[in-house]
Amino acid sequence: MKHHDKSAKHPQSSHDAFVSLILSKMKDGNTKAEILEELTATADSSTDPSVIASAVDKIYNDIVRESLSERFLMGAYFPSVVGGMLAAVIAGFIWGLIIKYTDYEIGLIGIAVGWLCAWSVLLFNNGKKGLPTQIISCGCAICGILIGKYWIFYYLLRNHLTEQYGYNFASRFPLVSMDTLRGFLGFMQESLRGDSIMFQLLWISLALGSAWKMTKATKLSKRVFEEADMEYDAFAEPSFMRSIGLTAVGVMIIYGLFLQLSHSPELKMEDITQDDLKLVTSILHSSVDAEVYFKILDQEVIEGIESDVYMLIESDKDKHDFLEEFQRVQKKYSEGAITLAEREVPDDFEENVSSYPDLASAVYQFILQEYRLNYYYKFYTVFFDADYQLVFDEDTTKSCESIIDSFLAK
Repeated sequence: MKHHDKSAKHPQSSHDAFVSLILSKMKDGNTKAEILEELTATADSSTDPSVIASAVDKIYNDIVRESLSERFLMGAYFPSVVGGMLAAVIAGFIWGLIIKYTDYEIGLIGIAVGWLCAWSVLLFNNGKKGLPTQIISCGCAICGILIGKYWIFYYLLRNHLTEQYGYNFASRFPLVSMDTLRGFLGFMQESLRGDSIMFQLLWISLALGSAWKMTKATKLSKRVFEEADMEYDAFAEPSFMRSIGLTAVGVMIIYGLFLQLSHSPELKMEDITQDDLKLVTSILHSSVDAEVYFKILDQEVIEGIESDVYMLIESDKDKHDFLEEFQRVQKKYSEGAITLAEREVPDDFEENVSSYPDLASAVYQFILQEYRLNYYYKFYTVFFDADYQLVFDEDTTKSCESIIDSFLAK
């Protein structure tokens, strides 16, 4: 009967065990000679010592070389961050899609987010490990989780705005903007209240644990490196140029994504609907400052201003034509304000408005013109340029306000 060595059936597992044994002894600070001496003494008498010496020499040198190649260099910071952030965006987007379509936060995805960020960091920085890589990978993993939640928030926000105010209004909020970011911060504050904070910490801990473990460097004692006396030039590696190329491509992708996601599609006048015009009226109606218009002006008058804007749309006017019309309305309003401010107001105007029909009519027409200006302004800022500002003469405005207050008192 032939005797079969069990280890012969699994040569790979035997080799891995042999490598692990040598690595363990190197971590303990044993030199190559000490390891060889110990292994030779415990080896089977039929084993050729030269075979053991050759195997130990190769494995020992490979481990030292790999440890040297993992040493983090100053030049690896930027590629690490670029690779990690690119992975964070991708992982966050995928996680967001999973939550969107399953309506469930799968904790194992947190491990995948951490793994992908760590893998990408190692790919971009040419395999450099250690504490800096671990910190960068963990930071990017957290970003990946936050990006996933950001996607979900934006998806809910767009759905809400579209349902409440229409697509054209919702499209004015790009994915990357200060308004969206402020809303997300409020969303996160709400989501971290109560028991949900424990789940948030769980996803983060899973992602951090995965990234930390994957980027942990092989630590050998100083004595091992001194004995090996092996020089290693990281810049001479063929993969060094690959790292530079990947970093350049990663920067361009991140920059391109930022430009694309922070850009809201340009709305054309022809895309504006009557529902959008009613939305502007609704926005003004909900404003405390505009409450006076809806007390004084008839509904027909308010709808007439909507119709005037819609006629501009129907006549194939673009936003530049509307801006010119808007500026004409503003100019007419300013002239009317000056005229009204220069009029003499009787002392008893507030008590006897009906006794001064001409002045009362002038005030009413001014209020109508002011509402028209506010409607045009709100329309333009909601759909075209949120940063557009109206500028008025303060003294003239105060004089008009005083006259209007007297008119409204009646």
